Amino acid sequence: PVTGVDFYPTFVNIAQGKVAQNLDGKDIFQLLNGHIKRDLFWHFPAYLESYISPSSFRARPYSIIRSGDWKLIYYYEDKSMELFNMKNDWVEHHNVINAYPTIRKELYKKLMKWIKETKAPIPTEPNPYFVSEK
Repeated sequence: PVTGVDFYPTFVNIAQGKVAQNLDGKDIFQLLNGHIKRDLFWHFPAYLESYISPSSFRARPYSIIRSGDWKLIYYYEDKSMELFNMKNDWVEHHNVINAYPTIRKELYKKLMKWIKETKAPIPTEPNPYFVSEK
């Protein structure tokens, strides 16, 4: 898997330029040779309101790690998690969080380490208007 932030360091490398340190993106030029293996992270520390109903939300604060075939989603609102095997369930229909406790712990540890290292902002107060769909 690659993401849009990978293009900048890749193009700079192709142009033989110099890339600033601590970029989120990685040079993916070697991907063509199959030499890249890395974890991907997403961080969304906010609520996103619905356009359909002003009293509902489309998203709540979360962080995600994609590591190999696995994707872990951590929700700040209630500290819940979802785990998906992207190879077998790329549409994320089957949360297997309870079936793979070792993978959950490993990915959670990696995610929290990344959050700490990047100094990602963490939501500190729950939205009093948020109503879980669970």
